[in-house]
Amino acid sequence: MAYSRRTTVTATVLNEYRDMIKNTTSDLEDHLQDVENKLDSFIPKGTKMEHEDSMQWSRIQEERNSTQQCLRICADALEHKHAERLKARLEAMSQAAKMEETAEWEQFQEERNSLRQCLAICAEASEQTKQVRFNEFEDVLSADDAHQVIVSTLGELISAKRITTGSRSAQWLGQMSDETLQQLSRDRSRVSEGPVRAEMGPDNKFDQYGRGHQLQGKHSTVRSDSPTQPL
Repeated sequence: MAYSRRTTVTATVLNEYRDMIKNTTSDLEDHLQDVENKLDSFIPKGTKMEHEDSMQWSRIQEERNSTQQCLRICADALEHKHAERLKARLEAMSQAAKMEETAEWEQFQEERNSLRQCLAICAEASEQTKQVRFNEFEDVLSADDAHQVIVSTLGELISAKRITTGSRSAQWLGQMSDETLQQLSRDRSRVSEGPVRAEMGPDNKFDQYGRGHQLQGKHSTVRSDSPTQPL
């Protein structure tokens, strides 16, 4: 990610500055030690200095003061860079925490939307249950050998009271799909046609009069049992 790369570059630059300040500080400390040695060995204590020596001693003193000031600057710079590094790390941690919080927030957002959708579905189902209608049937009478069907194909409730059917009758009450109702109608039609054909008898109309007798043709010989009269 671009953010991770930028953080790495910043940390590398800070480390380079810190190393450079440390090296400069070490050089200044060595130089300060040399100046201190020069001051200590310049003249013996209690000896009066000449004007020229006094000026040289003053220059060395100024150099020491300047070196000490540089050391303080390096120390401050090192402390500042350390603070900058800490600040950068804190910012990186803060940014990472924000990204994590954003992902968690999006997850909560999706969960909330899902719950709202479930609640909407439940509310719609509850509203539909309030709109259930009843089909009421009362005082229904069928004759003998009748077929009676009182069903609902719309998923509605049925209330049936005082339903009377005759002898040898078939009756259906309750819920039924449209396909089942059509199949029931076809089945009952085939059952109803069977007894009717049985009562009609054979299909051959001549069979209803029995086998019958064969009739003689016009060229047949007529036999007579009466005696012949003589002339």
